Amino acid sequence: MIESSTTACHRHDAAVTPTLSRPAAAGVRLLIYNPAAGNSIRLNQLSAICRLFDDRGWAVIPHPTRGPRTAADVVREYSADIDGVIVLGGDGTLNEVLPAVVGTPLFVALMPGGTANALAHELQLPLRLDRAVDCLTGGYLRTVNVGRANDRPFLAMAGAGFDARIVESVSSRLKGRLGRLAYVLETVRQLRRYDFAPIRFSTDAGEWDAPFGVVSNSRCYGGGYIMAPDASLDEPTLDLCLFCSRGFRSYLRYFYRLGRGTHTALPDVIYRKVHRVRLTAAGSAPLQLDGETAGSLPASIDCLPGALRLVFPAPPDAVI
Repeated sequence: MIESSTTACHRHDAAVTPTLSRPAAAGVRLLIYNPAAGNSIRLNQLSAICRLFDDRGWAVIPHPTRGPRTAADVVREYSADIDGVIVLGGDGTLNEVLPAVVGTPLFVALMPGGTANALAHELQLPLRLDRAVDCLTGGYLRTVNVGRANDRPFLAMAGAGFDARIVESVSSRLKGRLGRLAYVLETVRQLRRYDFAPIRFSTDAGEWDAPFGVVSNSRCYGGGYIMAPDASLDEPTLDLCLFCSRGFRSYLRYFYRLGRGTHTALPDVIYRKVHRVRLTAAGSAPLQLDGETAGSLPASIDCLPGALRLVFPAPPDAVI
């Protein structure tokens, strides 16, 4: 999965006009953080973040994850005593929390602390944590849609094939040391060794074969690229983007055009609105959800309308 630290992903008009409301002033929020996330959180930073929330009237209970795929269990332990969850980490940590909050009254607020932070770019959250606290405590709640792949929820995207192999293969130690650069290095390595075997994408809008495809619930991808320009967290559809060619040169062209936001105009790129997708492959093909490994194909993907309460930064002209 290609990373970018310079390409901004700006969200414009939503598909629907949401009703704005603030989180209850008297609530208690669980602040769950991943000590191993891309931008590792030190204890002094955590204390400062908790003080900032307290100064702005948000009571928070900090708690670390206990290892891979443990965040949802932590949230469930506290669910009876909280009204929301603040996720301090990356897209993967947020993805881990989703099973415990989707379809519940709990709201979710994201503090960007990972490597890619695709959802932070989607929401236009600042990457500086003190500024992010200001944005969240002054923000508003919106009910958004969630993607689902084989009964596992995702918020940003599901990727099959090439990018999922990168997610699967990148070294955790190297990611901790190099951040986004680790993904760039692994991308170059996979360009030279990945077999680009075809995957069948069967949808309500048609069927196609491609060695790499992304099913998006939001616009942003990989730290700020705009993979799905027409996607919306408010619209109960998914955006399918398929890259149909194979080989090193084709993918260099794809990444160049993706960085410029013009990839969907290429003749060998398919971009469609869909409601559901079935992914199958003759051999073993990997799947990633929100930048985390999610096993192998086959996979069935659909959309869960209005399944999550999410905190957005308040727009300048909002009257709440």
